[in-house]
Amino acid sequence: MRADGVEHDLFVLTTGLVLVANPGKSDNGRQRMRDLLGTTTAVSLAERNRFVAFEEIESARIGKQIPLDAELVLYGGATLRLRERWSSDELDDDSRKRLVSLLENV
Repeated sequence: MRADGVEHDLFVLTTGLVLVANPGKSDNGRQRMRDLLGTTTAVSLAERNRFVAFEEIESARIGKQIPLDAELVLYGGATLRLRERWSSDELDDDSRKRLVSLLENV
């Protein structure tokens, strides 16, 4: 996933999004994310990386669902652009669907 033009791994928590910058090569992304989740807690992941709480998101505009292209407007006026690549890996087959659903209900 590209967030504001920079490669990230994106994790969706119950309270918000965690963006892990510059995660490494795009191949084997699914295994890389699983390994990261297996060695740390969600709280630690959110503390050490960019965390965007759902309550910080004022609105979301989804340009495309596949590959995901969305712009989040945060309270305070900042924006966050999320752009998925066609070759992006997901932790499971429903990850994108759940993310889109969350953003549609912000």
